[in-house]
Amino acid sequence: MRPWRLFPALLALWSACAGSIPETAATPAVTGTGRWWFAVDELTVSDRPTPAALPVLRKLCQQLEERQIELILLPVPLRAEICASRRITSLFPPDREGTAWSRSTAAAALCGEAAPTVDLLPAMRRDPEPENWYCRSDSHWSPALVQLAARETAAIIRSQPWYRNETRVDFPAQLAEIIFTGDLAAAAGVENAPESQTVRRIEGNTADKNAPILLIGDSHALIFSTGGDMLSTNAGLAEQLAYELGLPVERLANRGSGGSAVWQQVYRRGRRDPEWLQNKKVVIWCFSVRELLCTDATWQDIPVPEKINQQLELK
Repeated sequence: MRPWRLFPALLALWSACAGSIPETAATPAVTGTGRWWFAVDELTVSDRPTPAALPVLRKLCQQLEERQIELILLPVPLRAEICASRRITSLFPPDREGTAWSRSTAAAALCGEAAPTVDLLPAMRRDPEPENWYCRSDSHWSPALVQLAARETAAIIRSQPWYRNETRVDFPAQLAEIIFTGDLAAAAGVENAPESQTVRRIEGNTADKNAPILLIGDSHALIFSTGGDMLSTNAGLAEQLAYELGLPVERLANRGSGGSAVWQQVYRRGRRDPEWLQNKKVVIWCFSVRELLCTDATWQDIPVPEKINQQLELK
């Protein structure tokens, strides 16, 4: 039998077990327990990180170090793995005993071999209810995990010599409750699945194209920040970093892949503005662990823009 003939049957099985999956859904999803939803593509990733990612990340780290810019990697642990207790075990069995969070652990270790890495797992393990770190109906991390990531990342940056010489600002903050139906519930065909989260909205000019800190990443760098389907404004990772550090942050993010695709944006921006990266001290690269568990094509070698290289080498 040709393998692709099985695909309609699999979709029918998912539909019977977990509710219908719209043909037009950008991210097909299935229902878990307790009104949780999971993206099918996150439930079917590889057991191990792709080996193509390590040399790409190492080379980029070296190129940035040569220009006195530090690369900090921020891998977001796999939601479906951390919240395994909410999955339908008959359809997607939980991890075997002793291997819980193994994919996220392996991904953090790979990142640590390439560059300074924010490993969120130790702090996350201290919470007896790990589901608190993610949204129930949405594919992204919760505001609590965003704030934890900002604190852990800020601790690394505060130790750098240049930071002590920066003029810092106190950004006001205010808590607010948001109610939403996330992208996974919508992808599963559920139009009304209200979920409540408490965000910390940061006030003031937290964004600046001349900021010493550049945040790049996938949609985890946009959630709670840009409004609309990103659920809130002024409460995302960039704003939380600005709040923790007292410094503005520039952000360049990609709603799709957080692999090499987002660095292509950096490359194009650098070619248009050769002086741009000269103001940067730190590049924070935030992406889902899922990006490390995908095909090798996700990670392609893209250099620091040539014009920037030439400008800096003349100094």
